[in-house]
Amino acid sequence: MPDHIYNLAEYISSSGDAYVRLHEKNQSCVSSASNVSKYTRYYSSCCHVTVNQQQLVEAFHNSMGLNTLLLGIREVSHNLFRNLNRVRVLDLSGARLPDLPDSICELTHLRFLDLSRNDIDHLPEKLSMLHNLQTLIINSNVRVFQFPTGMEKLPNLLHLDLGSSQPFVNPPGIKLLTNLETLCTIIVVGYYDPEVWRIGVPRELVNLRELRVTFRFGFLKDQEKEINNRDFLLNMKYLQKLELFWGSLKMKNAEDLLASFQPHTNVKHVVLQSYPGIKFPDWIGNPSFCKLEIVRLGGCYYCEFLPPLGQLPLLKYLRVEGEMEELKNIDGRFCGNFVDNGNRFPSLKTLELISLSQLERWTDLLDGDMPLLQELKIVYCQKLICLPTLKFLGSLQKLHIEFCRELQDFPDEKPPSVLNFLAILCSPLLLKACENENHKDWGKILKTAEEVEALQW
Repeated sequence: MPDHIYNLAEYISSSGDAYVRLHEKNQSCVSSASNVSKYTRYYSSCCHVTVNQQQLVEAFHNSMGLNTLLLGIREVSHNLFRNLNRVRVLDLSGARLPDLPDSICELTHLRFLDLSRNDIDHLPEKLSMLHNLQTLIINSNVRVFQFPTGMEKLPNLLHLDLGSSQPFVNPPGIKLLTNLETLCTIIVVGYYDPEVWRIGVPRELVNLRELRVTFRFGFLKDQEKEINNRDFLLNMKYLQKLELFWGSLKMKNAEDLLASFQPHTNVKHVVLQSYPGIKFPDWIGNPSFCKLEIVRLGGCYYCEFLPPLGQLPLLKYLRVEGEMEELKNIDGRFCGNFVDNGNRFPSLKTLELISLSQLERWTDLLDGDMPLLQELKIVYCQKLICLPTLKFLGSLQKLHIEFCRELQDFPDEKPPSVLNFLAILCSPLLLKACENENHKDWGKILKTAEEVEALQW
């Protein structure tokens, strides 16, 4: 638990023993389960401290109002959770537990259950008794995981995280969890036929707000195979955030797979990480996505060009980063050459280009482009030698350039009119250009490394 949350909990506690925290590195924290009293509301054991199980069971059962448990213990007694009907939050993440006691199903008021990073290979059969459960995080370390029957009897389940490390079969009855708003899951792509994959997101989940998918290779049985369907997410009109992760996956027909995940045009936030295609499908940058505000592209190793994101009318934040080895130039296609009114990136406020190790040139910014851009950050673009003119960026206030060692000069004699923060770090040639008489206006607003660090920007 973060220290500021811990301090807040201590502050609002009505009694000195309302919050009990066991922590190896903090000697001021309580170090024995005997400090749990009938007034205790929050109990946290961190760093896998050793706790006497029987003492802990007795202490918990004597507490009348215990509602939050964060347990980092490696062993859980079979009756630990009995008679704890006030507990709302149970966090067992990282405890490396081999199994769960059935008594966990007696926590009838439980709202939040985190089982991530454990060695659990099944859930108790009576888990469906937790009718008030809203968040279930599994993300187990095991390769084969068994879900209980009756998962559809969790009517209040809103957030389900199956993790990204192991390709589980979906829980039985998941398509009946129509109130589900957040789903993190894995989709398995066939080793020998990348066009066939096991679907991980039932169409019936029309109320999803957030979807995070990790693609993995695997061997698929015939009954697990489904052919790509381009209408897969289009009926999920409430979907706000879509995150797709490929890891280090290399595959054919990657563009077709990404095209199959075209969301409804109401989506507001899209993340694509390690996409292995050569080019992006047409929906990325299509102006029909008139509500899309945030886009993050990372590690798209084989892509030579960025999609025409300048065509997105409401895009406010854009980050392009990491291991895009084929991306050597950013040109007018990035802004969208075919925008009719010439106003490209009309709503963009923040642009970040990070760790683009092969990028050499950024060109073709025109008058009217990025009229609202306030922050521009270019970091670890070691081969970058050319920037576009910045004189048209009439709203630019902050410019941060770091580890761009080949960048020798500014694109313009004077900085944009409202630019008041200029940070140039570990870019010696550009720093030297600030000393040039022709660029003295740039030097006037240049911040030192100490000033940059103090501002924590």
